[in-house]
Amino acid sequence: MMSGKRAFHGESSVETMNAILKEDAPEILVSGTQTSPGLDRIMRRCLEKKPERRFQSASDLAFALEAPSAGSTTSETVASPASTAKKRSLAWITAATLSGALLVAAAAWLFTRPKSNNASFQQISFRPSYIRTARFAPGRTVVYAASINGQPMTMFSARTDTFESQPLNLKADLLSVSRSSELAVSLGRVFDSMWTPTGRLAEAPLGGGASTRELLDEVIGADWNKDGTQLAVARRVGDHYRLEYPIGKVLYQTAGYISDVRFSRSGEQIAFVDHEIVGDDLAP
Repeated sequence: MMSGKRAFHGESSVETMNAILKEDAPEILVSGTQTSPGLDRIMRRCLEKKPERRFQSASDLAFALEAPSAGSTTSETVASPASTAKKRSLAWITAATLSGALLVAAAAWLFTRPKSNNASFQQISFRPSYIRTARFAPGRTVVYAASINGQPMTMFSARTDTFESQPLNLKADLLSVSRSSELAVSLGRVFDSMWTPTGRLAEAPLGGGASTRELLDEVIGADWNKDGTQLAVARRVGDHYRLEYPIGKVLYQTAGYISDVRFSRSGEQIAFVDHEIVGDDLAP
């Protein structure tokens, strides 16, 4: 408002935000003349990129505005009504501009503040292999499917406090793990086209073995509900892909394909990706 143009501007919102975060504000001009040094210092302190170099409270800013360096002259004169009104107008403009500067500073702080990250990562699989899917199971267990030396996908389990994976004696690709450690797997998974692997949906206990129960053909994805009693599935039916929950009840259908079916933590919503073109790896 004081210069007649934005302090930070880009061709797009992304470029504008980049300017807010990284670029210095241009010289502030009022009616073609430079502002007083005191006001310029206040303005630039409000626009500092580092939070610790800005005013720490509104009272600090008010004190700086009231100081003589914020714009008073070194000699006193009798002001006319017109000059008084002009000064009041300028004061309003200054206050509004500084409010805007504080908003910009808040935006810069929001995007530059350090994010707390308490996550830690530990390698639990050391065998050279291609791992396509992995899921947490109850306790400290991770279940995953891996192809070793080009062999068919095989199921493994590993604990996060050990360094050894245990085979589950089940040649399948993993889709989901329930809270009761029941696995939803894909048997004989094939890629009819790139990124669209379909197979026979089956249930199996975490121990694997011969107790596998086959359920449905041409399934591309599945996820257990919150209680681990029903599955939401994405499967191919003719020329279309469907999202069904429970199995047999169609919730969504697309001429492309569906991937990454997941229940929300509450179990009340189902997330999935609808790909407009069969065989692509992009989302709309």
